[in-house]
Amino acid sequence: MKHRIIALILIIFLLVTTGISFAQDTQATVAAATLQVRAQPGNGEVIGSFSNGITVTVTGRENVDGNGGVWVVASSGGTTGWVLSDYLNFPGGFVIENLPIVAPDGAAVSGGSAPQPQPALVRLPVGVDTVAT
Repeated sequence: MKHRIIALILIIFLLVTTGISFAQDTQATVAAATLQVRAQPGNGEVIGSFSNGITVTVTGRENVDGNGGVWVVASSGGTTGWVLSDYLNFPGGFVIENLPIVAPDGAAVSGGSAPQPQPALVRLPVGVDTVAT
């Protein structure tokens, strides 16, 4: 029992101190005069638009090559749809590949409606048999 408690404390310490984080929504600013919002990435039907300078919440990206760039799912003011990421300013250090991949209809590829955290892999000291998920 003592080894399990020590292992749990070690896992929590490693998660906190190494900065491990799970995928989450990202804020970005529109950098186009008018950015068209589409029902599908690429040439999908235009369902709305975002104005220059507004902040949008980005929740996922496509995983398709040859579609004119990287399309992301963005929302603001009740409008949600696909926009070309080239016309968004993301915060410093942002890596677009860290966004969860979603299907063209906006559904999470792995199922569910939100990205799911991945288990952390931590090497435990010899003799400790606790597994964290």
